[in-house]
Amino acid sequence: MNESVKDTSLQSYQENQKLGRDQQIVYEVILNEGPTHDNRILQALRQVEKQKPQGSRRNWEMSAVNGRRNQLVGKGVVCDIGSWMGMWKDKPKKYHFWAVTNCNRTPAGWHKNIETMPGWMQKFFKKTQNTNRQPVAAFKETLF
Repeated sequence: MNESVKDTSLQSYQENQKLGRDQQIVYEVILNEGPTHDNRILQALRQVEKQKPQGSRRNWEMSAVNGRRNQLVGKGVVCDIGSWMGMWKDKPKKYHFWAVTNCNRTPAGWHKNIETMPGWMQKFFKKTQNTNRQPVAAFKETLF
């Protein structure tokens, strides 16, 4: 095994020991899902909770996911890998993705730009892009 991989895994494990309970749960979702966005993290957390007995379930909210993820970014165990475009629940979406630090994977099925998408997906994105948008100031002038 490559020495640098061992070093980064050990470093990540040591950082992981300093995480709070909720941070650890969110970290494990990001680690298991690979690079992912906040909505997928929330969905995965809710799926885990559904498997627990009814009295011990937690109702995860987006604000809790964002807070724990931001704390993980602050500790350096999760990093921002930028915006990616793809389909989410049958709709074209552009989401910000997060990954465990030193992760070289890219989000499966998501693309950095329209040109790298399959043709069928490009059609969805081109329909949703409004190229005739006016600046807010120009829009306000038309109201008065």
